[in-house]
Amino acid sequence: MFFQSSGKPSPYLKQAVIAQTEKGLHITANSPRPLAQVLDALQRKYGWQINYEDPQDVYSGDLAPLPPAHAQPSDPASQVRLPNGGAFTLDLPVALAPALPDEAKALSAVVDAYNQSGNPGRFELRKESEQNFDVVGTSARDEKGRMSEQTVVLDVPITLAEQPRSAVDTIDLIFQQVSQASHIEVARGVSPRSLLAGSKVTVGGTKVAARVLLARTLAGTNRTLYWRMLFNP
Repeated sequence: MFFQSSGKPSPYLKQAVIAQTEKGLHITANSPRPLAQVLDALQRKYGWQINYEDPQDVYSGDLAPLPPAHAQPSDPASQVRLPNGGAFTLDLPVALAPALPDEAKALSAVVDAYNQSGNPGRFELRKESEQNFDVVGTSARDEKGRMSEQTVVLDVPITLAEQPRSAVDTIDLIFQQVSQASHIEVARGVSPRSLLAGSKVTVGGTKVAARVLLARTLAGTNRTLYWRMLFNP
């Protein structure tokens, strides 16, 4: 049904390549996070709305230094560690990938292929709403190299007063609550701050999964927004 391979990133691709063939789709990625790279490419090509969340890679064999092309030895950035991902290729047959693939079936096949590829982490596909899917890292190798299930950070239930706020303030409050409840620091990174600051939302709930409140916040902006939750070891 599909073929996948993994290997050292030599060199990384700027973005995954999707080629339509008579047999279906041929997808090639090469990145520290090759699954995220494939999702980005599918999102660009088909307009799908896909959220992505790293697992927590802690095993030394699943981490690699920043490539020399991106940092010099004297540069503090040279101490940065990234997931030790690499090549990931797969073929989606025409039954799954006609001119406009079935999103659920195609994403399920992509995630299944990745989980067999030998790249770091294991993922599952979830449908949290009619508009978007979540691809969630649920397990990775522990410090001794054994595959282990993990706490999924955005699954943590939190409580947030339901009142009007800017979207950016709501997101920051969600992450504060998640950090306190999980004892894992979560912070907003790159974001369209002006858009989020100018959008008012009324979001809240008692003991609700953080991802649900985050999804409601982004939906409340009436824009097509998604997240990439990346783990910094």
